[in-house]
Amino acid sequence: MTRRRVVGIDSGPSGQLAASTRPRGKARSGRAWRHYPSLWLIRAAVEDRPGQLSVLTGVLGGLGCDIRALHVHTGQEGPVDEFLVHAPADISAESLVRALHGAGGREVRVLPAETHDLMDAATAAIGLAGDLVLDPDGLPGVLSRLLAARVSAHPAGAGPVDQVDGTRIRLCYRGEVLVLERPRMPFTGNEFARARAMVELTGQLREQRPG
Repeated sequence: MTRRRVVGIDSGPSGQLAASTRPRGKARSGRAWRHYPSLWLIRAAVEDRPGQLSVLTGVLGGLGCDIRALHVHTGQEGPVDEFLVHAPADISAESLVRALHGAGGREVRVLPAETHDLMDAATAAIGLAGDLVLDPDGLPGVLSRLLAARVSAHPAGAGPVDQVDGTRIRLCYRGEVLVLERPRMPFTGNEFARARAMVELTGQLREQRPG
């Protein structure tokens, strides 16, 4: 049995990659690869100037990628463009990182994605909010699914709470601090806002509970 492994490379001065290396089937002639695409989640920090997004989309299109979703996040040092793409089977994660880095992308990250990632983020958040209405005690699990992160609870200390710092988010919750960690993909300001909104919703639901 072939095991799936995760590899990481440095794409340049600041770009990094965390990606899955998967066994590939036999090569086929023509454009038959379109029947067996790889699904990738890509993020790249960019300069906040007109036309930068179109440059990156042009590079992805030139590699034969089909962009299925596009979001612009607020990063700690400027915009972060996120793409969910189907890529040809012969286009590796390393190739994507190098191409985007060469087009001006910074801190480029590429991760293998799954079919459920195609769901719109707002739609997914609404569904998870519905789960909280049914079970406010399920907040840690909701946060984990919302941001694909590991969640742990810690006693509240003197350190700052309700903050995002790279691959870690800290949120105050019922006298504790919930720590969300996602080592291979830094959190964005948008994701921090979604997580904090879930915590606030949980607090409101608890206040409305009878007794």
